Amino acid sequence: MKLGIGVNLFKRQEQKGIPVRDGLVAEYRFDEGRGQVLCDYSGKGNHGRLGSSRLADTNDPLWTPEGLQFDGVDDYVSLGTVLRSMPTTEMTVGAIWKYTPAYEDGLIVPDEGDIFGSYNVESQPFGLFIKIDSFRKLNIGGSISRGYIYYMDRLAEDFNFTVYHSSVLTYIKGISSAFYIDGTYIAPLDVLPDIIIPTAKDIRFGCNLPDRDYAVFKGNIAFAYIYNRALSPEEVLQNHEWSKVELAKRGVILE
Repeated sequence: MKLGIGVNLFKRQEQKGIPVRDGLVAEYRFDEGRGQVLCDYSGKGNHGRLGSSRLADTNDPLWTPEGLQFDGVDDYVSLGTVLRSMPTTEMTVGAIWKYTPAYEDGLIVPDEGDIFGSYNVESQPFGLFIKIDSFRKLNIGGSISRGYIYYMDRLAEDFNFTVYHSSVLTYIKGISSAFYIDGTYIAPLDVLPDIIIPTAKDIRFGCNLPDRDYAVFKGNIAFAYIYNRALSPEEVLQNHEWSKVELAKRGVILE
């Protein structure tokens, strides 16, 4: 019995040093440092493009040693229609980000930014977002069709915006959904939709609709991934712990 426990402990410790690979559709490390391409390291070829064209333009986010910096005005990265080839019944999306709030008279100004997402063919939102409402309550969450998850147990001024945080959204059609912040389970969706339709529109980092200037993200993104299945809580935490170690190598401090 003691030997068995020791082996299990060893396996759990060993897993902390590797990311989850099963079901991985796209993995973005945001470490290219230059150029117009955000590389997909999953081996599936789902590369992203900075801005609105293959050439540098005003929609390009800025490369930094930590990743990509978005100006909150019109910067974005296009992933095209990567979700169209995925199953419509199950998925996980996650991103590691640092939001840059604006201040007025020492208080954070209400704002909203879409870290990752798009709209599906029924014009319903999908993705990860951060919002500071008119009461300066912090809303970090995810959405699938008409279902939303909100995490807002504190004033925005009480949140640590000087470090990076991770948001992860998982979904299984008609069965379960979950949202995690910094590797910790937060809540299920308020509404569990029966379907999820892969968008025919452009999927983006930095905003969620090609022709929309509302809810453009201001801050940095350092890492992101997409899976064709719902990760377990243990797998979400495993990815978080691995990311914390790997990103620290390039100066990214993850909560």
